[in-house]
Amino acid sequence: MRKGQAIDLNRTGQNWFETLNEALDSEALTEMWPLGLNINYDTTQGLASGGRWISVTRDSAGRYERPIHYTTQMADTYPREGN
Repeated sequence: MRKGQAIDLNRTGQNWFETLNEALDSEALTEMWPLGLNINYDTTQGLASGGRWISVTRDSAGRYERPIHYTTQMADTYPREGN
């Protein structure tokens, strides 16, 4: 997501996804998620990446909830590819 880009809050109308990439794609965050960072079952993973705080939950069945994200001034908390 680029700075100043408008956010469509209901791109698909779907809140649960079978894969992490589907969940991240629902909010245009795939490119900001560190390659290789997975989420365990029944866990929420949060991180700062590229000026955004991103939080994704994975339930006990392995489904991923639509990410929550917002602008932050926090430095990246996980090494990003190319940095």
